[in-house]
Amino acid sequence: MNLLMKEAKSGEKEAKSGEIREEIKEISEKEGVPLEFLLKKISQGKVIVPRNLERREEVKLVGIGEGLTTKVNVNVGTSTLQTK
Repeated sequence: MNLLMKEAKSGEKEAKSGEIREEIKEISEKEGVPLEFLLKKISQGKVIVPRNLERREEVKLVGIGEGLTTKVNVNVGTSTLQTK
């Protein structure tokens, strides 16, 4: 199991045990949902908090899943090719 998978599994275990990280509190506030609701959804595997352990400071924390706001990831590029 790689480091990212271990981190994901430990987040689920922490939620089940009632352990609360600062990141989870922050996401709860941003999403406008009770902390208990967010912990329950994480422990059920219905919400995830994606994290890149190599870029912790650069990445905006978000929760993705049931009962949270919709996130849209768009990568808009330009092309020199034109359609005729």
